[in-house]
Amino acid sequence: MATSTTLARGSLRGAAHQAPAPALTFAQHRAAITQLLVVDAECVLSVDRDRVAMLWNPRTAECIERYDLPANAIVGSACAPRRGGYAYVVVDGDALTVHALDDHRTELARIAVTGQITHALCTADLSRVLISHGDRLFLLSLADGKQLADGDVSSQSWSPEVLAIHEQPDGRAFVVRYFHIGMDMYPGDGEKHFDVGTLDQLRNVQDHVDRLAPPFPIAPTTSVWISGTQATVRIEGRPLPALAHEHPISVSAWLPADLALLTADQGGTIHRWEVDLEPQQILPQHKDAVTTVRFAPHGAVSCSTAETKLWRDDTLIASLPAFKKLIIDEDTQYLVDGSPRLISRYSLADGRSFDSIGYPRTTTLGPEPHPSTRGRIALSMTTGHPALGIAATSATKKLRAEFRVKEIVTHDPVAVLVDDEREEVWLLHAGVLLRAPLLRDGPIETIATIPGATELTWIAPAMVVVQEDSGSFSVLRSSGELVCKVEGFAPSSWSPAAFAESAIACAMPDHIRVAAIPGDSFTTLRDPRATIAASALAIAPPFLASRHGNQVLRWDLRTSTCDGAWTAPTTLAAIDVRDDGAVLAGEANGTVTVLR
Repeated sequence: MATSTTLARGSLRGAAHQAPAPALTFAQHRAAITQLLVVDAECVLSVDRDRVAMLWNPRTAECIERYDLPANAIVGSACAPRRGGYAYVVVDGDALTVHALDDHRTELARIAVTGQITHALCTADLSRVLISHGDRLFLLSLADGKQLADGDVSSQSWSPEVLAIHEQPDGRAFVVRYFHIGMDMYPGDGEKHFDVGTLDQLRNVQDHVDRLAPPFPIAPTTSVWISGTQATVRIEGRPLPALAHEHPISVSAWLPADLALLTADQGGTIHRWEVDLEPQQILPQHKDAVTTVRFAPHGAVSCSTAETKLWRDDTLIASLPAFKKLIIDEDTQYLVDGSPRLISRYSLADGRSFDSIGYPRTTTLGPEPHPSTRGRIALSMTTGHPALGIAATSATKKLRAEFRVKEIVTHDPVAVLVDDEREEVWLLHAGVLLRAPLLRDGPIETIATIPGATELTWIAPAMVVVQEDSGSFSVLRSSGELVCKVEGFAPSSWSPAAFAESAIACAMPDHIRVAAIPGDSFTTLRDPRATIAASALAIAPPFLASRHGNQVLRWDLRTSTCDGAWTAPTTLAAIDVRDDGAVLAGEANGTVTVLR
C-alpha cells in the first residue's frame, strides 16, 4: 500500500459563525418536511406532515404552486409520472387510488387493498405501487391490484418500522428507510434497497446514529450522512464541513444540474447548499493502524505497530523502528524509545540514532515522564525474590543505568517514577507513596498514605499527581509537599484523564470536568456534538482535545466552549493537542491529520 510523505490537513469547524451558510432557504412550510422530489433544476416538489405540497424554484426560492392534499392522502407518496404532471396516493377504506396533484377529482388508477397502509409510492410509469404493512412490503399492479412481489425489512433486527419510501433517480431500485432495534439492542435507522420489479434486496445500510440520504447520481463516491440537526457530505469517505439546521433534518435530495444539495428539517425549513465535490486524494501515512500521535518542536511524531515516523513542518524526515514507549525530550531535542530490555535515543532534528542501552530481564516500564522532565525513565523488574529493580536514564548526558535491587515491597509496585534531579525513586504500592535514594544507600521514606491510589504521573519537572480509584487526585511537589487535592471526578477505573501543570481534566459520562491547580474550582465542558462520553483526552493550555468515537472536539479553556469539531472517516485511534490549538489525529487506516 502506498503511503504519503506529508501529513493530511483538515479543518476544525466549531461555532455557528464558522459553519457553512446555506446558499438559499425556502421557509414557506409550517410543518416537518416528509418528502423532497427534484423534478428538474428549476422545480422541486416538497410535502410536509400537514399534507401541504409545494412546487418551488430551488434557484430563486419562489413558490410556483401550493396544493392542500386530502386528509386520507399518504404522506410522502408524491411522484412525477413520465406522462407529465404530478400524482399522489390516497387510501380510503379498502380502496387505493392515485390522483393528479393539480386536480383531486382526477383518478389515475384505482385498486382494492386490505390492511392498514402506512406508506405508498408509485413507479414513474404508474404501472405499480409499493405499499408497506408494518415491516412487510408489497408491490402491486395498478392495472388490476394483483400482488407482483413482496419483501420485508425485519432481518436481524427487532421492532422495525418503515419511515419512508422513495425511488432512486435512475428508477432501478426502491429505497426503504426504517427504524429498528439492532442485534446489539441499540435503536437506529436502517436502509434497504429493493429491485423495482422483484423486490429482491440489493443493498443494506445500517447505522445506529446516522441516516444515509440518496446517493448523488453523478458522483457515486459521494454520500450524505444525516445526524440530528447536521448533514455531512462525504467524498470517498472523507467528510466535508457539517451543514447545520436549527431543527432535526428529516430528508435531503441532490440537485445534479447545479451540484447542490437540499436538506429539509422538522421545522419546515429547506436549505440549499453549494457543495465542492472535488475528490480528496489522501494517502495514509502508515501501512497499519496508528497507535500514538504527539506534537514535537517544529513537527510531530506518529507511531504504528510497525514503524515510527518523524515529521517536520508536516513533511516526513525520518522513518524509525516501532516504538513501544514514546518520550519526546524538548529540552535536549531527543526522541526516546523506552522498549522493554532496551532504551534508544534519536535526534529530533533528523531522526539519527544517538545511543541505546539494554537491560536484562526487564519486564515492565514505568509511566511516561512529563515532556519537560529531561528524559527520565523508570523500568521495574522482579528478581528471584521479592525485590524491585530500577533503571534510570538522563538525556542530559550519555544514557546510564543504575539498578537498585532492594527489599522495598513484597509485591510489584503499582507505579514507579525516577526523580533524576534529586536522584530519588518514587514507588506507589498498596496505597502508600514511598521514596528512596537511587544512587546511594539510604532510608526508605513514606511520603504519603493515599488509599486506592492507582497511578503516579509527572505533570511538571518537580510536581507529580497521584490518581485514586475513587476519582480524586493528589498533587504533590517532588519534596513531598501536598499542593492540593482535587475531588469530584469519575472513578479512574474507566475514566480517561489528562494533566498539565495548571489543570487536570477528566472525562465524565456526559461532560468533561476541568480543575485548576492549585485550587478546588471546576469548569464543566459540554457540547451537543459530544453524543458519547470521551474515550481519550489531551491537554495543552489553553486548549483541550477530546475523542468521542470517530469525532474529535477542541475546547478553549479560556471560554469553556467547544470551538472546533472534526469527524474521521475511519476509526479514530489517537489524538494530541498543541498550545496554539492545532490538533493531531491518527486513524486506524494509517492516516495522520493535522487539524487547525
